[in-house]
Order: sequence, then structure tokens, then C-alpha cells
Amino acid sequence: MKIQKRIVSLLLTSVLVLSNVGTTLAAPMAQPSVRQGQSQTQGADQRKDVLVACYREYNGYLQRRYWNETQGYWEGQWEPIGVATRTDIIME
Repeated sequence: MKIQKRIVSLLLTSVLVLSNVGTTLAAPMAQPSVRQGQSQTQGADQRKDVLVACYREYNGYLQRRYWNETQGYWEGQWEPIGVATRTDIIME
């Protein structure tokens, strides 16, 4: 019985020691180089604009205007696209 306890404790000790050796021998991660005057998040800022078409009925005409989801502003002015009828108005 004593021999089994010693073998189990020896195995557990070796597992603990070997698991710590693997983490301490890992190479440190290289830091990304940043040129002077540039920010690290430059790639995140350069994404494609997402435009959402919005419609309204104004003075009997159906109009369209685009909302820029990425930048948070309207693109252009309201542009008429035809006479509004009940089948033209689409609710999303």
C-alpha cells in the first residue's frame, strides 16, 4: 500500500513539474512595430461603409435617402424615386 501511494505521489509531482516547465519555456510574444505618427488601430478604422436605404412618402412622392451605418451620418439629400402608391411603400 505504501508503494502505491509513493508511485501515485511521484506521478502527480512529475505532472505538476512538467506542466510548469512548458509554460516557463515559452518564447515571449513579439510586439508589433508601429511607425511614428501611426496608430495601432489604423486597420480597424479602414472598413467599408455600410449604407442603409431609408424611404419616406413626402407630398405624394416616394423618396429615398441613404444612412451611413459605419460613420453615423446621412449620405446626400432626399431624392424622389416616383409617385407613392400603397404597393410602393415597403415596411421593413
